[in-house]
Amino acid sequence: MYEMDEAIRKKQQKAGIEEAKEQGMVVFFHMDLVEGIGKDASGIHFAKETLGISGVQSTRVHILKLAKQEKLVTVHRL
Repeated sequence: MYEMDEAIRKKQQKAGIEEAKEQGMVVFFHMDLVEGIGKDASGIHFAKETLGISGVQSTRVHILKLAKQEKLVTVHRL
């Protein structure tokens, strides 16, 4: 049951991101707050390739450096 709920939630998230991008919006993930996605190079790559995010915001410099390596826009929150 949990796996099905998780799959449905991920599809809804991706649909929401795609709709926002179609409307010309830029989609950022606050990597410090997102659950279920690793806060490492693999997690950032996954978010970019699978979900289609435009950028990352974080309070952690190492996360922002990884996002820049993926050619994502970054915002350093203080």
